Amino acid sequence: FALSDIPDEIWRTAEIFLGERLTEENLNHAADLRWIHVPSSHLERLCLKSLEARGNILISTTPEGNAVQVGEFVIANVLAFSKNLFHWKAADQFPPLLWDCKWRNSMWSLKDKIFLQIGLSQAGLEITRQAKHLGMKVW
Repeated sequence: FALSDIPDEIWRTAEIFLGERLTEENLNHAADLRWIHVPSSHLERLCLKSLEARGNILISTTPEGNAVQVGEFVIANVLAFSKNLFHWKAADQFPPLLWDCKWRNSMWSLKDKIFLQIGLSQAGLEITRQAKHLGMKVW
């Protein structure tokens, strides 16, 4: 659910917030907030100036703590595009056309494809490791 869906009475009693996005409006309602944990290294979606002005809230992060999951997510999307998975969801509506559809002939293998990775953080290194594992040439 969206932060805007959280009722004010919940914000007023919240002491801990786990997430990457916090607006100044949310913070204004969270009088008891004492700790924010961001499960990544990205703090730019927090209202940092307002948090600093409050001065009594601890902010912690898990930098690149989910590199394996990030790598899996990226590879899942690469596979989805290479196998046209976005189109196959409609295949059950027209089963006789399944064998003659253009999506079957436009799928491609990942082996020997070039994968360009920009950024070699822990997540970037994990993505390249997984791409190599699938036989891709990583640059």
